[in-house]
Amino acid sequence: MGSGKTTVGRLLAARLGRPFVDSDAQIEALYGSNAKILADERGVGWLHEAEGHALLAALERRQPSIVAAAASIGDLDRAGDILQGDRAAVVLLVGDADVLAQRSEAGAHRRPVSVESYAELTDRRTEALRPFADSLIDVTHIRPDEVVEKILADLDESIPQRQKAGDDGA
Repeated sequence: MGSGKTTVGRLLAARLGRPFVDSDAQIEALYGSNAKILADERGVGWLHEAEGHALLAALERRQPSIVAAAASIGDLDRAGDILQGDRAAVVLLVGDADVLAQRSEAGAHRRPVSVESYAELTDRRTEALRPFADSLIDVTHIRPDEVVEKILADLDESIPQRQKAGDDGA
């Protein structure tokens, strides 16, 4: 939350000429409410499962897309099944918990989380998702357009390495 997934995802999609899929928008379209309300009404665990289903649906699209997925994927037991293999290049946006927690307060669609809880969530999810990440970018002090440039540079380097290792994913 607050890392700029949506902003960066839109910029990256425009740059690459690909559709953009945002898990927050998917959740709202499917369930008629935002993540904050759904977490209050149905529970955080239910919301995380719904976010996992949204990511799977986005990855099953026939057209290559840029997908902004919730970091809660890292809390799911099946995260590895969803993220490994050749389905997608995975970019993990991380940052200072104080800065990102402050940014996340600006979105009315996000559930409130204390800075301490935010730091714990971020650490746990980063460690869970790191094995699947083709790129890990600290977004604390850089603009979204700079994040896009870093993603493109990282993926330009990592994709040929994955293909050499026998993984045809892009």
